[in-house]
Amino acid sequence: MKCINCKKEIFDNKILVKIGKKNFSVCSEKCKKDIDTFLKKENKWKNIIILLVMLLIIMPIILYIVTKNEAFITIMLIGMGSIMFFFPIPTHQTIILFGLKKSKIIVRVIAIIILLRILYKTVF
Repeated sequence: MKCINCKKEIFDNKILVKIGKKNFSVCSEKCKKDIDTFLKKENKWKNIIILLVMLLIIMPIILYIVTKNEAFITIMLIGMGSIMFFFPIPTHQTIILFGLKKSKIIVRVIAIIILLRILYKTVF
């Protein structure tokens, strides 16, 4: 069995933590604390982030349709990349597959790729 946070092998003391409706094992109290902290932040910011994402998708698309100005799409992608970088909240399935630490890194790398792509497009 592997720790859901760091993916280290667990041999002796199993500490359980609940993610969604399932219980998962962690290797130490530190990993349990990391998961609990992440879940509290996720629950605290989830609705605000969903609202921001909806606004960042809907408003630029409407403004693009009305004005045919591609700058609004660029603004949307910059906003999405920024949200993903500063609030790296992976899905629970990604956490199960890669562990929490690696999942947050993956989300931040995707955000950096989006931001670099926009930078490249605007410069060249």
